[in-house]
Amino acid sequence: MNRELLAALEDLVEERVRPSRHALVVDGVSVRVAFLGLLARAGFVPLRVAEAIVAPGVRYPAWLVREDTAWFGHLFQEKFTEGNRRTLFASLARDPRGDWEVTVTRRSPERVWAHLGRGASFDEDRPSSL
Repeated sequence: MNRELLAALEDLVEERVRPSRHALVVDGVSVRVAFLGLLARAGFVPLRVAEAIVAPGVRYPAWLVREDTAWFGHLFQEKFTEGNRRTLFASLARDPRGDWEVTVTRRSPERVWAHLGRGASFDEDRPSSL
């Protein structure tokens, strides 16, 4: 893999450019394996949402990789009421209605790549602002 492409993938992983939804194909060649390797080296770990211990009011950067597409988003607890929350991954990319384009809940067998060492506070009463 050339250095320019590797640097571009590193910029995505380190959030030096605004990550969102990205095709992991360059000139017809998949760069998925290289991207997953960079995620691992940067401290992201693959886990099911159900396996994650997520504190209320804290969001963690995460990636969902499906075949050759990667979505950046956050792993967090969505608050419905004070005693009713759910842990999920939600993408920064939005659908035409403005909702999260992709979500992964505790029931899903899919794994997201989360960096649990990079938690940041957010207004849990306004999760759509993520």
